[in-house]
Amino acid sequence: MGNLIELNPSDSFACFSEPNDDDHHLFLGDFQEINSPTETCFSIRPFGSVDKRNFGIIPDQIVKNPELLFTQVSTPSNTTDETNRSAYTSQVRAIVDQLDSNLKKVVLSRVKSVQIDQESNLVQLYQDLKNKHPNTLTYLINSPSFGTWIGSTPEILLCQDGSDTRTMALAGTQAVPDSGKVNFSTWGQKEIEEQELVSKHLRSVLGSTIFSESRPSTLIAGPVAHIVTNFFSSSELDFWKLACQLHPTPAIAGLPVDKSLTVIRQLEQHQRELYTGFLGPMNFNNHSALYVNLRCTKVLEKSFQLFLGAGITRDSDPQKEWEETELKAQTLLSVIKKIHNFDA
Repeated sequence: MGNLIELNPSDSFACFSEPNDDDHHLFLGDFQEINSPTETCFSIRPFGSVDKRNFGIIPDQIVKNPELLFTQVSTPSNTTDETNRSAYTSQVRAIVDQLDSNLKKVVLSRVKSVQIDQESNLVQLYQDLKNKHPNTLTYLINSPSFGTWIGSTPEILLCQDGSDTRTMALAGTQAVPDSGKVNFSTWGQKEIEEQELVSKHLRSVLGSTIFSESRPSTLIAGPVAHIVTNFFSSSELDFWKLACQLHPTPAIAGLPVDKSLTVIRQLEQHQRELYTGFLGPMNFNNHSALYVNLRCTKVLEKSFQLFLGAGITRDSDPQKEWEETELKAQTLLSVIKKIHNFDA
C-alpha cells in the first residue's frame, strides 16, 4: 500500500477489499442515512434497523491501496455482554422445542468477548485477514455512530456488474480438514436440508425474475466450509429493491423469516447491531456489491466482541451448535491470537 493516511476515531470511513481482488479501497467521508443509494457510497444496514433504514459512508475522498494509520477506536457507550455456553445451549433447546411444520429453522446468535492487554493494530489485523481469507469481503469500518468493526465475510447478498447480477444461498457448516479440501459427499442430511431451505426461499423471492441456478457445491471460508447455490441473471433489475427484498434471508434469520425473527427477539439477550445486516460498495466503478455481515467483530479499546451464529433445526444438538459457533470464531480469532500472542 501507499499514500499514508492517518485516521481518527471521529472519522467515518470504510477500508475494504472484495473477494479475490488484490486492491484495497478507502472511502473517507460522511456517515448518514441513505434510503435509496444512487451515488457512490459504502452502504451499511444494521440487522435490526427500524423500518429497514439504511445508512452509509458517502466519500469525500476515495483512495486506492492506501497506507493507513489508525490506532484509537471509536467506542460508543453501548457494550454487549458475552453469551455463555449454558445460556446458549438452553436457548437452542428452547428453539428445538418450538420447531414444527410452521417454524422450520431459527438462526440463534451469541457474543464472544476476547480481552487483550493493549490496543490492537487494526490495520495489521485487516491486512492479515485479507491475506488469510482472500475469497471474502474484508473490511475495516469506523464511525462515531456505530463504533469500529472489522470482518471477513464470504456471503454475497447481491452483486451487480453492469446488467449481470448474482446472489447465493449459503448455509450448513463443517470444519475444513487439514487437507484443505471438503468432498460434497461428507455433508450430512441436517446441513443439506438447512441449505435447501435457504435456496427454496430465494427462489420464491426471485419469483418471475430470470435467474439461472447452479448445483449445490462447497464453499470454503477459512476454517469452515458451507454449502452454496449460486443464482445468476443478465436481465435488467432494480438492484436496491431486490437487495431489500432478499434481506433478511433464512441463512441469518430462519424460516419462515417473520416467525423466526419473533423468536430471535424473544430469546437473544443482545442487539446484533451490524452483525447479519449487510454492507458493501454501491455505484462504484459500475459495480455494486452487498454482503451479509458474517465473521465480524466490534472492536473496543481493549477487547473484541465477536458475533457468531448457528442455524437451529429439528435435528440440532445444542452442544454441537455451540461448537459450530466456536469454529466460526476461528476466522477472526486465529488472526487476533497471532497478532497478540495469546490463546482464547
